[in-house]
Amino acid sequence: MSLRDLIAQRMVVAPGVYDGFSAKVADRSTFEALYMSGYFVAGSRYGVPDAGLIGLHEMLDALSMIVRCSSKPVIADADTGYGGLLNVQHTVRCYEAAGAAALHIEDQAIPKKCGHTQGKVVVPTQDMVQKIHVAAEARRTDDFVIIARTDSLASEGFDSAMKRSEAYLRAGADLVFMDAIQTYDQMRAFADAFPRRCMINIVPFRHFVTPEITTRELDAMGYALAIFPGSLGIPAMGAMRNALHRLAAGEPSDHDALDISPHELIGFDQVWADEARWAQTLGASKEG
Repeated sequence: MSLRDLIAQRMVVAPGVYDGFSAKVADRSTFEALYMSGYFVAGSRYGVPDAGLIGLHEMLDALSMIVRCSSKPVIADADTGYGGLLNVQHTVRCYEAAGAAALHIEDQAIPKKCGHTQGKVVVPTQDMVQKIHVAAEARRTDDFVIIARTDSLASEGFDSAMKRSEAYLRAGADLVFMDAIQTYDQMRAFADAFPRRCMINIVPFRHFVTPEITTRELDAMGYALAIFPGSLGIPAMGAMRNALHRLAAGEPSDHDALDISPHELIGFDQVWADEARWAQTLGASKEG
């Protein structure tokens, strides 16, 4: 089922993924879609902050790998569209061709920054309206979902962010996304204004400004899509640090407590099965 069909029926919850391991683990979960986070792609694959330091080619490389590792629809961060109108058109076509089910484009000026940090600057509303119009026109199929994100709350206030969101929907966005919402009242007001046409970003960790809330509450408010970008990346950081502490202390690992096999997760079972089949049918010898 396409992402568009899913969000027409119920709120979709998408955990954040950023590499092959996270995509494969999430692919085995009960979640119906995945979210490729620019923050975690920048941090995990390149070791840099989400501050406009990676671009279209790096994000496309990550997207292609994540799509290859999962059978679920992938919602992808496309930052500002990586330039002007021609860049936006190219970005939409590249993301769609790479297998994304949706992307979101934001109204920040270039270079952009993570939505939950200081120093963000937004472009005029009309500039973003033009980008959304071009993005909607550029997609090859109607199944591809265009999400318009506004980062204007911090600099222009809630009323302006609401007006921008309305303008972006009129320009052709399928969903609107007000990043870095600061209060429960703002969450509720946004969903009330755009029922089942709004998305929210929840990162339950210090330094991220949106308060934690349950998916059940978000669904009741009327959100169509809820992304949790740090749901795997943040716990993974803690697990790696704890493993290093145990190693440094000379303690045994606790890997046996894991109920997952890395070999099986990344596909060695299939490698061995294929090699055995080829050896039987083709007389081929096993390699490696």
